[in-house]
Amino acid sequence: MNPGFLSYILLTLSLIVIVFGFRQPAIGDGSTRAAMWFGFAWIAAAAFEWRIDAWSGTLTYVPLLALAAFALIEPYSAKDAATALSFACLVGAIYSLIQLVERIDPLAIAVHPEIDPVVLCAVLIACYTRRASLQLALLSIALVVNDAYMALLYASFRPAYFGGREFQDAWWLSAVSLRAITVSAVAAFAMVRRESGRIRGWLRVRR
Repeated sequence: MNPGFLSYILLTLSLIVIVFGFRQPAIGDGSTRAAMWFGFAWIAAAAFEWRIDAWSGTLTYVPLLALAAFALIEPYSAKDAATALSFACLVGAIYSLIQLVERIDPLAIAVHPEIDPVVLCAVLIACYTRRASLQLALLSIALVVNDAYMALLYASFRPAYFGGREFQDAWWLSAVSLRAITVSAVAAFAMVRRESGRIRGWLRVRR
């Protein structure tokens, strides 16, 4: 599959899931209208390319950073927003580290070089918060940091390109993985709590 197709497939499936009644698992407290606007903004930004001297790219950073700004600034204090921003930058650094290590040493690859950093970063963010909007904000900042860093790191070997098709695929794969991990973990925790309550009740009856 050519780079970029996965992002549009996941975008389409996500909007279908949200519209047909699974908004809460997909985007939490976010509205369907906001999700639709984000999808349209993503398509427009991904289609628009810019070039400044040797640097070029798409505008996909714009909807992601806008999403991050709305999620961090509105409900949080400046201290909480700064803490979340620092954590997102840390996750972006970890993402870059995994990519670099796996490029240097192929034996470090656990599953696939494109899947390993996605899953680890999704797990880290899921452990930090279960709120969907904040999760997607942290993920957006982390992947923008990683993409910009990797583009600048290899700028002496190839022209720096920001927000490319590989980045778009990585963001959507990370977002879907993050929400799937979160929903599965919440469901598993609820099941364990429910069953432990039944076991405690059974033990009381036996006594």
